[in-house]
Amino acid sequence: MRKALYSLLVLLALAGRGTANTNSAASVSGLPYAPDSRVVNLADRDLTVFPEAVTQLSRLEILVLDRTAITNLPDSLTRLQQLRQLSMSGMNLNVLPATVTAFAGLEELNLNKNRLTLLPDNIGKLANLNILHIEQNSLSALPDTIGQLTRLEILNLGGNRLTSIPGTIGSLTALKSLSLEQNLLTMIPDEICHLTALERLDLSSNQLTALPPTINMLTHLKVLRISNNPIPVQEEDRIRAALPQCMIVR
Repeated sequence: MRKALYSLLVLLALAGRGTANTNSAASVSGLPYAPDSRVVNLADRDLTVFPEAVTQLSRLEILVLDRTAITNLPDSLTRLQQLRQLSMSGMNLNVLPATVTAFAGLEELNLNKNRLTLLPDNIGKLANLNILHIEQNSLSALPDTIGQLTRLEILNLGGNRLTSIPGTIGSLTALKSLSLEQNLLTMIPDEICHLTALERLDLSSNQLTALPPTINMLTHLKVLRISNNPIPVQEEDRIRAALPQCMIVR
């Protein structure tokens, strides 16, 4: 129910509506948002500095900053302890603003289409995250603390420069969808087989020649994508035999 409500709020935000009230005498100075707004959509605005007025919106749950030129978030933004969804796609970020990891209640974080080369070790503080998008960046490695995000259900890491995945990924036992396509992976850690709730795994367009021998432990896997990898026919046959319930896209 809660996720359905958030989805509706996101649609309203992207439509430019949100809970804005331009006729309200209580509107926040300089922005068409009432003090009780739950959604703020600043996508595609010509902004280089985060509007301080937004930090007054104590009920804010969804904040969209996509394709703005903001590079830093003020410490005062941490007042927004009801924030559940934060989207910072296409902002050309080289470094994740430190403030982001202070939102302990955050459930969805979108960092797609930036220039991030690493994630901070304290990314693990976002213990309530359900969805994390970091596609089309320049990540070459992940911190071991990624394994602390034990409530993650969707993790998208496609289109980076990852050469390896830490074994701590095996702690993400709630994960249902994992996207690692278009990276530089030559192997997948055995710990991935601990992700027994996994339903979708995309490993396409890497440099893999084999998958872990215990891949058969992924009994809930429905779709496995392994196209554009130098996997020998014999290994592919083994994978298919190990995962009879799974559609394998080669």
